[in-house]
Amino acid sequence: MTERSSPLEKEVLLNIIKVHFALMKKHPAFSEGAPKTRFQERQREESEKREEGKKKLLGCG
Repeated sequence: MTERSSPLEKEVLLNIIKVHFALMKKHPAFSEGAPKTRFQERQREESEKREEGKKKLLGCG
């Protein structure tokens, strides 16, 4: 987008992005039970490590 983009152009692009991500969420590759990509698996592992760290800090683990 350039500085000359009209508000309508910006709104249309935002809507395209929203639809894109909504469709991605419905895609079988992103649903539960689908084979995970390396990136998705790494994200899950990092998330679990953060949760474990939080529990240790709070004394719950």
